[in-house]
Amino acid sequence: MNVEIINTGNELLIGKIRNTNVEWLIKKITKLGARVIQYTVIPDDKEVISSTLRAAINRPNDIIIITGGLGATYDDITLEAVAKALNRPLLLSKEALEMVEAKFEYAKRLGWTEAKKITEFWKKMAIIPEGSIPLENPPGAAPGVQIEYNGKLIFCLPGPPNELHAIFRRAIRPIIKKKVKIKAPDARIFIKDIIEPTISGIIQETFNKFKGIWIKSHPMLHTGKLMLEVHFTLQDGYTSRELLENAKAYFINEIRKLGRGEIIESPR
Repeated sequence: MNVEIINTGNELLIGKIRNTNVEWLIKKITKLGARVIQYTVIPDDKEVISSTLRAAINRPNDIIIITGGLGATYDDITLEAVAKALNRPLLLSKEALEMVEAKFEYAKRLGWTEAKKITEFWKKMAIIPEGSIPLENPPGAAPGVQIEYNGKLIFCLPGPPNELHAIFRRAIRPIIKKKVKIKAPDARIFIKDIIEPTISGIIQETFNKFKGIWIKSHPMLHTGKLMLEVHFTLQDGYTSRELLENAKAYFINEIRKLGRGEIIESPR
């Protein structure tokens, strides 16, 4: 299963906040056995969001996740852009409005709003593209949105991390778990007292010898020691643990032939 992520928000592009949403999503999606093929960070601009989504629809993904821009303010325009990209009208959803009204009543009870009745700003969060399914947002007011289009699933999630996490766990994770039957194994080793250029040839040789294996080395400078992490993963379409273990064993044997560098299970 291939997933693509589109993050919207001017605040991301001016460096005001760190993009923790994409880091969190990629880790969760990968752990479930799916693959993130691309992520894009774009501004709160209706034309840009719309054209970015149209381009994503033409790529080989199964799920597209769009984050941010579902709230009540003037720059929350994600659903307008999605509707434009899909050529669907925006409609006030009865189900979404019930979700928003419940949050409005909750806010009144807590004294968070002085409004006596729900305003147009609140109702804005219940206006979604035709054919969409509103998704309950336990921590927040703006419902998420699920849309099926040309065999793909498009999810629009709010930007606040706690809200995004909650909707992902409730709505997206079960779909990925159901569709991904086999999780491809991976493996890693750590090599102490060696630098990356020393083993680059061995990485290339192992990659060429074992079709279906992807090998990536990561210098771990943050440990304060000379350390490399080497991560072995299977490329798309391959699931054999034996292939993975054979490639890892070959790589370790070639490293040992160098007569330097200590292979360890985990860094200390």
